[in-house]
Amino acid sequence: EGEVRLLVPATATMQEVREALAERLGRPDVAAKGRLVRRAGGALTSFRDSERLGTRRSLLLVGVDDLRAVPGAAPGLTRERALQLQGDLSEGFSAEDFQRR
Repeated sequence: EGEVRLLVPATATMQEVREALAERLGRPDVAAKGRLVRRAGGALTSFRDSERLGTRRSLLLVGVDDLRAVPGAAPGLTRERALQLQGDLSEGFSAEDFQRR
């Protein structure tokens, strides 16, 4: 597959986006070898792992041959991840700019 849709909070870092993708596909190599990049003046530039997703809705991943999921890989939601998502949502909804909308 050439495209995978993920649901991650805008506060997620690029590392967290890669990890979420790897978990969704059941492929740890995606987090380890993949790089999220952007086009900058005709070249590809890597995002820093600590950079936040923000308003970006489409990302380019390089460093892996394909985005095929491992057969039988089911996305899971651990308690830790659920609590993290809850905290991220609470933080986002309480942000002043969100409250003004």
